[in-house]
Amino acid sequence: MRKDAAENRQRLLIAAREIVRQHGDDAPLELITEKAGVTRATLYRNFADRTELYQAVLEHEIEVIRGEIDVAEGCGLFEVMRKLIDVSDIYHAFASASQNTSEPGEACSPAPLLSLIAAPLENAKVQGMVRQSLTPEEVLLACRMVSYGWKLDGEPDQRVAINRRLLLVIRGLSGDLRWIPTDPTASDPADRIHRNAAAKETGPEITEA
Repeated sequence: MRKDAAENRQRLLIAAREIVRQHGDDAPLELITEKAGVTRATLYRNFADRTELYQAVLEHEIEVIRGEIDVAEGCGLFEVMRKLIDVSDIYHAFASASQNTSEPGEACSPAPLLSLIAAPLENAKVQGMVRQSLTPEEVLLACRMVSYGWKLDGEPDQRVAINRRLLLVIRGLSGDLRWIPTDPTASDPADRIHRNAAAKETGPEITEA
């Protein structure tokens, strides 16, 4: 692929990600091409349709998360959950668009997402952070529960609403209450769990910094 063609494809992926986040999965494709600074013809040279575009965006986001997990030593289960929650809108967009394909179930298989959860989940079990019977499928389900319908909570700030929901889910998954932060609104609960991980060895109650 020529350099300019590769750059156009990358701009389309970035633009599609931002437009879906702002306007939802049924946003006009013209918004994406305008955001990317390319023509509609360029869009269709790279992607056959909306489904293929959203699939490419999702695959790119999954690879980004995979790279972050590999780079971040000790990246924990709750950090991974937060990352998956952040890409849930594009997964939903792809799943919705793929309903028009001949094999929608196969097209939006959760396998790539489950593969991101497996290793951090096992580490969390070893550390006593979650119950031993917890499965990757249940973790992914929890992520979806956190991400969908947050506007119904009456909280205008999405980050605050998601953090509150995530904390509630963490309380349900945790095998040791000392892993749980106390206030979901100040910052990302997953970040604070990571910062307070050493507390499990000494036993002090987790408090806000």
